[in-house]
Amino acid sequence: MKLALCLAAFLAEGHELSAASLLQRSKKTQRCPETPLWGVFIDGKSAGAGPEAFGANYSALMSQALRRNAASACAGAVEERARCSLEDFERSVAELKMAMYQEVGLMEMDEPAGVAFRGIYHCLHRALPVEELQKMFRTDLDSVYDERCILAAGVPCRRYNVPVRQSLLRLFESYHAALDQSVSDPLALLSSLLKGLALLHPLPDRNGRSRLLLLQRELRRLNLACGTMNYNNNNNVYADSVETYTLKLREGIAMYEEAAASQRNPWLDPTKAAKHLTTFPVKFEKEMRECYQTYGPNIGVGLLPY
Repeated sequence: MKLALCLAAFLAEGHELSAASLLQRSKKTQRCPETPLWGVFIDGKSAGAGPEAFGANYSALMSQALRRNAASACAGAVEERARCSLEDFERSVAELKMAMYQEVGLMEMDEPAGVAFRGIYHCLHRALPVEELQKMFRTDLDSVYDERCILAAGVPCRRYNVPVRQSLLRLFESYHAALDQSVSDPLALLSSLLKGLALLHPLPDRNGRSRLLLLQRELRRLNLACGTMNYNNNNNVYADSVETYTLKLREGIAMYEEAAASQRNPWLDPTKAAKHLTTFPVKFEKEMRECYQTYGPNIGVGLLPY
C-alpha cells in the first residue's frame, strides 16, 4: 500500500513510468553533453562533500572511463548483441583496472563481502516475511539466483553453475531478448540487469562502479536519458525490489535533467533528500539495520535501501 501511494505521488508530479511512454521517448534523439555532470558519480546522499567526495580523482576517472567507453551500436541476433554488451562491460572493467572475475556468486564467495552477505541474508531470513526477502532476489531476467529457492529451501540457490563470464553472457542474452519483446518497461529491464550483476558480483572490487558505468551507457544507448543523478548509486540495489529500484532510477533521471537545466546539483538542496526519504520509506528498517550492524559491520548500514 505504501509503495502504491509513493508511486501515485511520483506520477502526480509528472513522471511517466509506462513502457509505452519510455519506448516513445526512446525514439527521440537525446542531445547529451560529452562531459558527464559530477553528480552522476557522486550520489545524492554524498553530494554535500562535493565532486571529490570519494577521492580527489574519482569523478574525473569515472568521467574519463564513460567518455572513452561509449556503448557500442550492437546489432544482429540476440546472441550477437549479448556478446557485444559483454565486450563493452569488459572494456569498462579494464578501464577500472579490475580484469579478474570471481568464479562464484556473491552468496558463495569466501571474501569478506560474501561472508557478510551470507550472515546478513540468514539474519533477514529469520527477521522478515519471506515475500519481502523474495523481492530482493526477484528480477525479470535470467539471473543466477532464483527467488523461488528462498521459499522452498530458505537459502538463495543458483539456477545454473557455469563460469562467471558465461553467466554474464546468459544475463545479457536474457536482457536483449526481453528488450526485443517490448512488453516490459525497458527501464525495469535495465534495473533487473543491474540487480543480476550485483548478485553475481563478478569482480573482486569496484562492482558498483562497473554497474554505474553500464547504467549510464545503456540509458544513452536506449535513448531513454542522458544520465542519472541517484540518491544512492550502489548498495540499495541489493535490497530494493525491481519496482522500487526502477522508481529510484526515474527520480535520478529527473534530478539529472534538473541539474542539466540549472547547472547546479539539485541534491545540494536538503529538501530534495528529505523528499526522497519520504517517498521511499524503508520497510522493516529496524530489523534490517540490526542484521547489517551485526553481520556486516564493515559494510554497515550503507546497505539499507535509502
